[in-house]
Amino acid sequence: MASVSGTKRIKTTATKRQKQKKNSKPQTFLSQRHKKNFEESQNRRLLMERVVEQLPREEPQFAQEVWRRHWSNLISFPEPANIDVVREFYANARSYLDEPLPFTSYVRGRPVAFDANTINSFLNTQWPWGNSTCHYSDANRTNFAGIDYEEVERTLCLPRGHFHRNRQGQPLHIKRSFLTPLSKYWMAFIHANISPCSHMSDLNVSRALLLFLILQGKPINVGNIIAHEINDCANTALKGRPGATFCESFAPGRD
Repeated sequence: MASVSGTKRIKTTATKRQKQKKNSKPQTFLSQRHKKNFEESQNRRLLMERVVEQLPREEPQFAQEVWRRHWSNLISFPEPANIDVVREFYANARSYLDEPLPFTSYVRGRPVAFDANTINSFLNTQWPWGNSTCHYSDANRTNFAGIDYEEVERTLCLPRGHFHRNRQGQPLHIKRSFLTPLSKYWMAFIHANISPCSHMSDLNVSRALLLFLILQGKPINVGNIIAHEINDCANTALKGRPGATFCESFAPGRD
């Protein structure tokens, strides 16, 4: 059975020793606003990637699809992240109106791109369709208009499994207990390193649609999804910061 490090989403805070650690190069910020952003992030907890340690023999379809999509690098990450580097990355990744470079941060004074092409190259994943968007990005851009949610339920869920809906009948999430065994493996995979979150007991609409398109065999630009996850997090007042190990992995000045 596939195992994921820990039974719960790993949340970490920088330890006193980490906070006091002297880096070989000083932290640098693009502006006073970015520095203030860094200082305000010190008491925010990080959501660290949870590594899927092995592919399950019980669900060969899962393993085969991971390899077919060249996503095997998503199941293995290097050593734990340097928390200070991650916080600096996110502080400088925040965009203000007078900044010309989107999807670019700075670490130790050097630019660090996190656009879709850079991430796909880092992960050695393939997106051969150039600037064309994938099915998930197209659906997300239209707020999933026209999606047949009953078909999604039939694909992802056990018999009688369904979306929890609001009073207007709009889908909100699917409980993990409603998912098929194959869908549960994919849920863990998505929550681990594509779209990290702290709430692991259900699958929200956007992640459910991503899983649906994966199971339908549709091309997915995973680098684009991760890039927007990082960008959205850097520019919103969320407590967590996803993608910690990933961000540090290609940042300069690693210790």
